[in-house]
Amino acid sequence: MSEFRFPQEELVTERLRLRAVGVDDAEDVAAACGAASTREFLPFLPNPYTVADALDWITNQAMRAYDEGGAQWALTDRETGRFLGVIGLPIVHKGRGAAEIGYWTAPWERGRGHMSEALIAVTEWLFKQPFHRATLAIDPANIASQRVALAAGYRREGVQRGEIVLADGSFGDSIVFSRLSTDPAGRTPRALPDLPGGHLTDGVVLVRPIDERDIEATWAAWNTPDIMRATVSTRVPTRDEAAKYTRAAYAEWLAGTAARMAICDAGSGEHVGSIGVYFKSGPGTAMLGIHLDSAARGKGYATRATKLVTEWAFTEAKAERVEAGTATWNAGSQAIMERLGWTREGVMRALIPAADGGRDDVVMWAVVREAAGG
Repeated sequence: MSEFRFPQEELVTERLRLRAVGVDDAEDVAAACGAASTREFLPFLPNPYTVADALDWITNQAMRAYDEGGAQWALTDRETGRFLGVIGLPIVHKGRGAAEIGYWTAPWERGRGHMSEALIAVTEWLFKQPFHRATLAIDPANIASQRVALAAGYRREGVQRGEIVLADGSFGDSIVFSRLSTDPAGRTPRALPDLPGGHLTDGVVLVRPIDERDIEATWAAWNTPDIMRATVSTRVPTRDEAAKYTRAAYAEWLAGTAARMAICDAGSGEHVGSIGVYFKSGPGTAMLGIHLDSAARGKGYATRATKLVTEWAFTEAKAERVEAGTATWNAGSQAIMERLGWTREGVMRALIPAADGGRDDVVMWAVVREAAGG
């Protein structure tokens, strides 16, 4: 038992009542934790998850949280009393005035902003204890949880390598989000907005965020010699790395550093390539990269996708300049830039690693907002 103890209090928000977890919640906890979508980021939950498992967790962990120096609440609908999820303080550093918050939402209640509302309430309560720092540790692939954090005013700090234990016993990374008692109220502003309606299209090509639907296509592309030759990678990544890459790609979008997208045929939805915009060169400057699957070349997909994404970068992402580097041997990519009226600015010598162990020269292309009519 911890010498430090938080006061056990109910918290009430506009739509929620946060109360103590009790044995009457067992059936709802079992239903929520039995869902595959809940277990995805809580891999050590029993499977199948029974009411008995729920009762064991409630009586031996949730109801003892305050005795152990933490805190735990059940999210419930303020009007109906319906169980919606759980939020608590699993890790507390009293001497440093800091605590980590953890949460999960029942599958039947996701997408309505309830967890962000609860997180704001718990964070404000924590700062009155008084603590000055609240943190979250989120799996890079858990995009929904990262959205919750940003909506509650948390800021992304960085990546903790090998910080979480995965279902197979290996270690995975987590993204740290934090909020200080001195931070301004309101959601954290995002540098890169979501695509309007979730995609861009001209009726022929459709561009959408890369996700786990693209694992096999990404893996196949990484095993295509001319695609790999045009990258800066010195080895072929594994399929597991392709899965990790696609599932966590949107984390960088939320961070404002990269917008990675799949290029699809608008009619069939078939994946035909990928395109990315990277915001790392300086304020207002975006770098564009693109590749097409071998069977999709020569049909205009790349030109159309580049046009759509460039327009989005200027109008929605507020870029002032979009640039692209093409190896001197990559005539196909250079033809795209010429068709779209980009300016050939020059050749950067020995800029990227070459497949033969040497270095490749790169032709630099760019278009600026004024020239694009943005």
